[in-house]
This record gives sequence, structure tokens and C-alpha cells, in this order.
Amino acid sequence: MVYLVGSIVFILVSVLVMKKVDVINPFSKGILLGIVLSLLANISLAENVANNLQPEENDGYSIRNGIARWILGDDGGILVDFKSAFITSTYFTLLFLVLFVVIVVIETRIIKNKR
Repeated sequence: MVYLVGSIVFILVSVLVMKKVDVINPFSKGILLGIVLSLLANISLAENVANNLQPEENDGYSIRNGIARWILGDDGGILVDFKSAFITSTYFTLLFLVLFVVIVVIETRIIKNKR
């Protein structure tokens, strides 16, 4: 949850700063930041799922890295929860990719109409 809130705040602040300093296409660049942060979450959660596939070797289930801990919390958990978080994160990444394409098209049309 901390990762999600922190990522949203970071993206919003970044977009506002880019807009204030007149960066071209600030919204698509903000979505690009979202894609990067989402991919970081995917990699972290995939690593966590892979490390917990054989709990008997690892003395039970555990959260192995910082980003996964920010996403899942410190409560530990079970493999089903880890997989569910990974799948949800993958859906968010795909949503960001589709949103990126849509926003790039909209920003391009707006720029063409201003000329």
C-alpha cells in the first residue's frame, strides 16, 4: 500500500512540475513514469513469488525484498496472496500501457490543432 500511494504522489508531483516548467507532453511522460514504477513492482513481486514456490526450502513463506514489502506489508502471507498481488500488478502495467498510447494520441492531436 505504501508503494502504491508513494507512486501515485510521485507521478502527480512529477506531472505538475513538468507542466509548470513547460515540458512537452507532460501527461504521457507521467504515464511513462507509472509504467516504470509498475514494472519495478512486477519484477519485485515476481521475484517474491519465485522465491516462495518451495516454502520447505525457505522455512516457510517470506517477503524477500523491500519493494515487495512496501506492496504486501510486513504481515508475511501465503503464496496465493503473493500471486494475486503479482497478477494485479501486471494488470495495472497493462492498463498503464494502454493509457500511455491513448494519452500520446490525445496530446499529439492537441499539438497539431494548436498549429
